Amino acid sequence: MKTILTTDNINQLAAHIITLMPRYTIFTFIGPLGAGKTTLIKEILRQSGVTDIVTSPTFGYVNTYHNPQASAFHHFDLYRIASAQDFIYAGFDEYLQQEHSWSFIEWPGVIENLLKQPGVVQGVCQIAIDYSVDDPSQRTVTISP
Repeated sequence: MKTILTTDNINQLAAHIITLMPRYTIFTFIGPLGAGKTTLIKEILRQSGVTDIVTSPTFGYVNTYHNPQASAFHHFDLYRIASAQDFIYAGFDEYLQQEHSWSFIEWPGVIENLLKQPGVVQGVCQIAIDYSVDDPSQRTVTISP
């Protein structure tokens, strides 16, 4: 699925991603700095019932939020993680296996091979966000299961 992300339709895009949550437990977000990865994740969490202030986990690597139904939402920012081994040594791979939880991972490239291993995770959906060639104030979003 390819769409144009604007402030007008971010709510609809987040709602569409939420419809994919029964099928996928991990959502990866790729794109350049400032493209809107964190903004989209904030809206997904808001629509999922999270009432906490959602912030980028750039320096802590992961922030976990809960909704009233006790579902957990792990928001990762792996921009500063050097290797998949560092991810595993920190115990972050265990977050990916928790029941009633979803992981939203910005900058997932460093753990790409880990996410492809059979049995390690259940369902990964990639969301690519990039600046629109026609209008730099808009973003092109591609969702690939």
